[in-house]
Amino acid sequence: MNSTFQAISSLESLEDLFQLSLNEPVIIFKHSNSCGTSAYVHEIMAEVPGKVHIVTVQDRRDVSNAIAQRTGILHQTPQVFVVKNGEIAYSASHYSITPDAIAKTIASL
Repeated sequence: MNSTFQAISSLESLEDLFQLSLNEPVIIFKHSNSCGTSAYVHEIMAEVPGKVHIVTVQDRRDVSNAIAQRTGILHQTPQVFVVKNGEIAYSASHYSITPDAIAKTIASL
């Protein structure tokens, strides 16, 4: 598959992603440096086409908090969201994160 990842670097770039979701599904992956989630990212990138937008909580706590406020979903790490049309189409955390579920969600949009 053709996945890449891009760090979310500001609140403005988070807003840009929600705007981008009006045209295409957006995958946001939120994690902590200490939660050992590199395997999740690599699995998602191996099975799901497109960009995986990443928030590292320690580096961008403001963005992480903004995601929780905007989605109304309890802050957890690791956590993944698929956003389409400015709305959450899929969310999962911890061991519920599966590339297959993300791919099926994207295919159904």
